[in-house]
Amino acid sequence: MIIIFTLPFIWIVWSLMDVKSGKREKAEWKKPMLLLLVLILLSGIANFYFYQTYNLSIFPNVHDLTIGLIVTGSIVLILTLINLFVSFLHRGMPKEVHNPNAMWAFTGTLGFVFLLLFAWILPFSEKANYVLNIEAAMSEIEASAQEEEMTVLFLESTKDCLSDCTDYQYDNIFFVKNNLDKEKEVQVKIRALNEDNEELKVIDSLVMKIGPNELRVVETEETIEKTSVWSKYSFKTDERTVYYESMFRFRDPE
Repeated sequence: MIIIFTLPFIWIVWSLMDVKSGKREKAEWKKPMLLLLVLILLSGIANFYFYQTYNLSIFPNVHDLTIGLIVTGSIVLILTLINLFVSFLHRGMPKEVHNPNAMWAFTGTLGFVFLLLFAWILPFSEKANYVLNIEAAMSEIEASAQEEEMTVLFLESTKDCLSDCTDYQYDNIFFVKNNLDKEKEVQVKIRALNEDNEELKVIDSLVMKIGPNELRVVETEETIEKTSVWSKYSFKTDERTVYYESMFRFRDPE
């Protein structure tokens, strides 16, 4: 998703390089911006579908937005201070050496890109992955035809990183489904195992309220409560979880 949404900006940078090398007179702006608007429109339609079908909010919650704003604001502030310092230090220098206006344009564009990344692109991609997980869980439940009151499912064990993931732990996502026609309070115990069937962790979930036939992520003390639902994981392990054992207990809500 990041690569797809950055294509319009790569297009603009490429055209600016052509202008600088003399291959063209003006930079291309309209077509890349049109492509960006089309991508936002298509993702907006998908976001509306997620909202209608899975009750997932269009935008991330305040916690996630605040993190995005802090990161974006920090980057913009650093670049602004650098531009002001260099402009003061090299007053009267030719634009070939330092062009403050070009730096302001770069800072504003980079701030917009990071804001779009945190407020729209990452939440959209995480929501799409979350929906795929839900669909996979529902398909597995239907295929298993279990008659237990609750069904515990293991979806994935992955590292939340793009590169240099050595120091990252694995995020383990488990779902639990209430197969009853009444709301219940449920607690799940999970024993995570690696590919050699060696125990990685035994952990109890929080006591969770689950509506009739509802499917939701198993939340533990390691789950970040404030983050958006599509970003939640159940717990972390140092190695990838391959197998698991689970137990559950439930009661009527107090």
